[in-house]
Amino acid sequence: MRNSRASNSKARLKVNVREAALWTAGLLVVLAAFTMWAAREEQRASAKSRNWPEGAPLTLDPARVTLLVFVHPQCRGTEATLQTLAHVMARCAGHANVTIMMYEDPALLAHWKGSPTQSEAESIPGASVREDHMGEAASFFDVKTSGTALVFAPDGTLLYRGGITPGLGQVGDGEVLQKWLLEGQGVRHEPVFGASLQGIGDH
Repeated sequence: MRNSRASNSKARLKVNVREAALWTAGLLVVLAAFTMWAAREEQRASAKSRNWPEGAPLTLDPARVTLLVFVHPQCRGTEATLQTLAHVMARCAGHANVTIMMYEDPALLAHWKGSPTQSEAESIPGASVREDHMGEAASFFDVKTSGTALVFAPDGTLLYRGGITPGLGQVGDGEVLQKWLLEGQGVRHEPVFGASLQGIGDH
């Protein structure tokens, strides 16, 4: 009788150990799968922030670097940003495909249509000016601040994100852009001195 009970206990113990082993193995498989999924999602998110966004309403130049400069016509730093960009393009025209994205809101038309801001932007050699209706293009590139410049390599890799002036309303030589456009190297980020692209009341 005692031997029978002992045998049953040993059998139950073996079953419990086997079940525990199977449960642990299954948990490890699930954990490994989740870890791999999380890593892939992180890589995708990182790639999205580093590279030319899919579906962007602009064209990436396959032969030269692409420079995008986002500005708001009412931002106090826009004039300095445009003047700094003019200094850069005086030396670097032809080295990049340059587009100035001017935030456009029907309520702001009187502020920049035919204004000195528009004329100054359109006078910069080698740069084209496009309206960014309600910041749609800016949202594709996760740009929130007026004065933000983005430099992309021909393969879509983001090389630089940041400002081009030394301070709000201060004109500079745009050295950081000149290095990227002329030498293909430089710092990856600089602070942006500008107001929010969204919200008229912020400007």
